Amino acid sequence: MISQAKLLRRIRVGFYVILLLGGGYLWLRFEMVPIPEDAYSPLVEFDPGARLVVDTHFGELQVGDVVLFEGDPGEILFGRIEEPPPSAPREIWDAVEGGELWIEGDRPDVPVRDSRILGTIPRERVTGRVAFALDW
Repeated sequence: MISQAKLLRRIRVGFYVILLLGGGYLWLRFEMVPIPEDAYSPLVEFDPGARLVVDTHFGELQVGDVVLFEGDPGEILFGRIEEPPPSAPREIWDAVEGGELWIEGDRPDVPVRDSRILGTIPRERVTGRVAFALDW
C-alpha cells in the first residue's frame, strides 16, 4: 500500500509534468503578435496596442477567419477572409475557387493593403490564424 505522502508527491509531480507539457505545446503552437500603438488596425474589433494570439499550426481556413499573411517580402499584414465582391472579374472568382483567398479589412476610414490592392492571396502566404486578441 502506498503512503499518503508518496501519493501526494506523485500527484504533484504529475501536475508539474502536465503543466510543463501543456505550456510547451502552447508555446510551440501559438505566437503573440502586437499591433503597434502608433499603427492602425484594418479590422474594427482590434485596436492599436492589442496583442493578437495567433495559431501558427492552423487547419482549414474559411470565410470569416482573421489571418496574418505576407504582403511584400518582410511585411506581415492581417485581415479577414471574405468572398470577393460580386462585381469582381471572373479571374478573381476562378482564383478563389482554385484555393486562393480574398482578404479584406473592414475599416473604410483606414488605408489598408488587402486583396482590393494586392489581389488574391495564395494560401502559402498565410502565416497564422488569429485565435483571439488581448487588450491590455
